[in-house]
Order: sequence, then structure tokens, then C-alpha cells
Amino acid sequence: MRVLIAGAGAIGSLFAAYLSNVVRVCMLGREWHIGEIRRRGSLIVLSPDGKVIREVKDVDLATSASEISGERYDFVMVTVKAYDTSSILRELEEGDVRGDCYVLMQNGMGNEEDALRVLGDVNLVRGITNHGAYIPEPGKVVHAGVGETVLGPVAGKHAKKKTLEFAEILKKASIDVQVDHNIQKLVWWKTVINAAINPLTAILKIRNGGVVVIEDVRFLAERIIDEAVEVARADGVDLGDVRSDVFRVAERTAKNMSSMLQDMMRGRRTEIDYINGAIVRKAERYGIDAPVNKAVWKLVKALEKRKELVELFI
Repeated sequence: MRVLIAGAGAIGSLFAAYLSNVVRVCMLGREWHIGEIRRRGSLIVLSPDGKVIREVKDVDLATSASEISGERYDFVMVTVKAYDTSSILRELEEGDVRGDCYVLMQNGMGNEEDALRVLGDVNLVRGITNHGAYIPEPGKVVHAGVGETVLGPVAGKHAKKKTLEFAEILKKASIDVQVDHNIQKLVWWKTVINAAINPLTAILKIRNGGVVVIEDVRFLAERIIDEAVEVARADGVDLGDVRSDVFRVAERTAKNMSSMLQDMMRGRRTEIDYINGAIVRKAERYGIDAPVNKAVWKLVKALEKRKELVELFI
């Protein structure tokens, strides 16, 4: 059994480390990270307090699809940022790197559509994970938080079978996993949580807890949630009391900096187009107004432009 991790960032590296215990893994990632793993001869997995959990040596490494051209994998696990889905899959296609099944382990909505536009008729599975991870320095990954992973079939003749197969691989690798054949509801649920927390923390430069305790921020979060719930309902998904879920997550992660805030602080592109932007696009499709989601979407997009338009800022 062979698994390609397409996008060996933090989450990709974490899954590669665990999966390498039970299958042959290839990590495809950036030179700054993969190069250091090659130099050292191992990927180091750390606990939050900096202790070495494991040292992973038996993995294949690549920094471009050309290095693994012609290879075939049982599963291709896509762990790049949502906005890079199309580009990484096009790179694999052009490099003649194929998978029997593709697993999108990402945040946001719209990823599946991007994947199918590039790949055509393939077995496609969607994954959502609550594991936390970050890369403190090249060649190392911190397993910052243990969580559940959920898989669900999206498209393809054998997608259901492949979902179950990949779930069994994850279980053997000691990853807590569930299969949900209504994965789109879970995708919506996580997208709404991200939509209410991430952009507000990124715009205001506050930790997650600020969404709960700052009255005006909480008000905006509630409007984002209400709009999203209406759009989800039009999309055939009943999210129930997702508002309580959002604030429960914000409280539980009160001291955390959201991934969007971290991206903003590092001058990186955010996934806002696949979170609030995706909600707005679906709202427009159904003739629904989502002004607060649209406002935060556009504000984050404007903030992303600061680096290239620095002369306009004081």
C-alpha cells in the first residue's frame, strides 16, 4: 500500500509520520522543509512541550512531481491550503503521477469542485481533521493537539469502498477516525466555525477568546453565523444550534491564534476565499443576502494586499 502526501506542510507532515508506520509514504512538499528532512535523514515529531515523540526515517521525499513522475499510489492525500488544490493536482497530472483515490484533507468549501475540474472522473474522498500541528522549524512538526478525523465519499464509482479502506489505514496508524456518508454537513459545520472565528481574529489581531468576550465582536460573529445557517439551509443542510458550537470552540481555544491570523501575520495568503467567500458565492447562487460575510471576506482580501501596496499604508 502506497500513500502520497501532496502538500507536506504541518498537517501533511503529521499524517505522514503516523501513516509511515503502516504503509509506504511519499512526502511531496517545499524544499525548505523536505530538504532539511533529507539532510538530517528523518522527520522529527515533537510534543507541545518540545519533547521528541518520534523520529520518522522510512519515507520517500520529493519537492516536485517530476521527481516521482510515472508513479502510482493507492491514495493521494491532498493537504495543501484550499487555494492550492487546483495547482497541486495539475502538477501531479502533468507529471503523470496518479492515485486510485484522492483524499482532500483540508479546510473550506469548494475544494471538491476544484479537484474534479482538474481530475475528472476519479474516486474522491473528503476529510476533516481536528488535529492541531505546526512546523516550528524545517524538518520538524509539533503535534499540538489531538482530535478526531472524519472521512466521507464525494464522487467516483468506488468512493464509498475507498473511504472505508482509508479509514482502516488511519485506524491502524493509531489515528482516531470516523466515516460519515453525509460529509457535506460536517464540511458546512466546520466552515461556519472558521467563518465566525478566523476573519474577525485576523482583522482585529486578537486571540480566539476575543470572539466570545468582546461584545461587539461576538455580535458580528452571530451575524456571520446567522447568514451562513440560512445559506446552508438553502443548500440542503440543517446545522442545528451551530451558534453554540462556535462559541464553545472559541472558548476552548481562547488562547490560540487562528490559522488565518497566523497567515496574516506572516504575510501569507489566507483561505478566506474558501470560507466566508464560499458562503457568499453560495448565497448569491440561492439569491440570499450575506452582507456581513461579504464584508469580512473583502476586508481580509484588502489586508492581504498590504504587502504589495505598502506605499499606500502609513
